[in-house]
Amino acid sequence: MNAVELSGIRKSYRLGTTEVPVLRGVDLHVAQHEYVAVMGASGSGKSTLLNIIGFLDTPDAGEIRIHGAPVQRQDDAALSGFRNRTIGFVFQSFHLLGNCSALENVMLPLRYRGEARAAAGRRALAALEEVGMAHRGAHRPDELSGGERQRVAIARAIVGEPEIILADEPTGNLDSKTSDEVLDVFARIHARGRTLIVVTHAPQVAERCQRTIRVCDGQVIDAAASAAA
Repeated sequence: MNAVELSGIRKSYRLGTTEVPVLRGVDLHVAQHEYVAVMGASGSGKSTLLNIIGFLDTPDAGEIRIHGAPVQRQDDAALSGFRNRTIGFVFQSFHLLGNCSALENVMLPLRYRGEARAAAGRRALAALEEVGMAHRGAHRPDELSGGERQRVAIARAIVGEPEIILADEPTGNLDSKTSDEVLDVFARIHARGRTLIVVTHAPQVAERCQRTIRVCDGQVIDAAASAAA
């Protein structure tokens, strides 16, 4: 079964009176439990593609299916709930709340679901343990290194046990050693059965994935398996 299927996805943005096409009829599938990289030059449309897969942005045309079911026709409340249960997000700039501890940041997706604080705390601590950060749960983001903040962000992405993890340049702000450590975490997450889609400009990141999807001028030009797969 495919975890993600895109058919005829188009997206444009308006700059003043000019309409700028970003995605031009993208057809794409990602199999369940697959680990893929999305690569392309700046402005190629790769981040927009990821945002559309994660329902952070809406296509102008085309269809999105998650595990075989069309989902973008749901209203905003239903779509938000579906996204919270099904998809976890990891961003280059971490997007952690500075006035909250690492544990509190990881609890957020569960609290948005209405889960009781005590239960959410136990699950958040388990997620931090999974990424090797349980000992730093009481620390705020400004007390953590970049790699530690990214691990906390990954714990937040997986705490709700989503089936799909989307990561946008997750190693972009990290040095090579820390990047390798974060990629090791991703490899363990993938080994536990999750689907991972990672936007990256770094060949060493793509080499760790099973397949590389290349985007150019808003179109998928290649979707081959990597040599390491």
